[in-house]
Amino acid sequence: MLPLLAFLCKHLFDLLSASFNVCGYLFDALLSHCDQDCRSMHIRSRSFEPLES
Repeated sequence: MLPLLAFLCKHLFDLLSASFNVCGYLFDALLSHCDQDCRSMHIRSRSFEPLES
């Protein structure tokens, strides 16, 4: 009974760490995507400045 419990706990931990890795990856991808959007909008707004002056 005990080895089975240890086996299940190990696999549960592996599954949890894998899902955390996926969440971390998605979060990083989302952050970098937002960062690129902010940068491109900042560059775009700066490129419009000389037109106004």
